[in-house]
Amino acid sequence: MVTLDEQTKENKMMTRKDFVVMAEMIAKIANDVERANFAYRCLDSLKASNPRFNEAKFLAACKVVV
Repeated sequence: MVTLDEQTKENKMMTRKDFVVMAEMIAKIANDVERANFAYRCLDSLKASNPRFNEAKFLAACKVVV
């Protein structure tokens, strides 16, 4: 299994499609605090994986209140 950091090192940029799938999974976390914590912990890796990553859109798709 390739980790997100290994994927980034291999220059395999994540795409919008990848971010959408991740956000859909995170949005299913029932506990609001756990969902927000998990989404925020993902941000640095996701930003590093694609320079066009939009943090605000991702958090909204994760159903995290900013």
